[in-house]
Amino acid sequence: MKNHLGKYECKLCLTLHNNEGSYLAHTQGKRHQDNLYVCGHAVLSCFILLCLVFCAWYLFFIHILVSVICRRIRAIKEAKDTPLMKPVCACACVCACVCV
Repeated sequence: MKNHLGKYECKLCLTLHNNEGSYLAHTQGKRHQDNLYVCGHAVLSCFILLCLVFCAWYLFFIHILVSVICRRIRAIKEAKDTPLMKPVCACACVCACVCV
């Protein structure tokens, strides 16, 4: 890549070249190829790490979602099991008497 000084610069290897031929020779050389290999592995490692983090967050979200749904289902079942009319007085009568 040409920089503002008119020289060719490899940003991967941080090298400067006076002409295009020197730059092209550098890109075919061992040092540049090794740096491409290392950079490729670094990108792949970052991608794998991001996938693992995403999967962990996804599983955490699913866990929270399932626990909230289970809690709501449990609350609905408990509400169904409790009688609607509770006795008002201590004598446990069903009528609407007022016990003193």
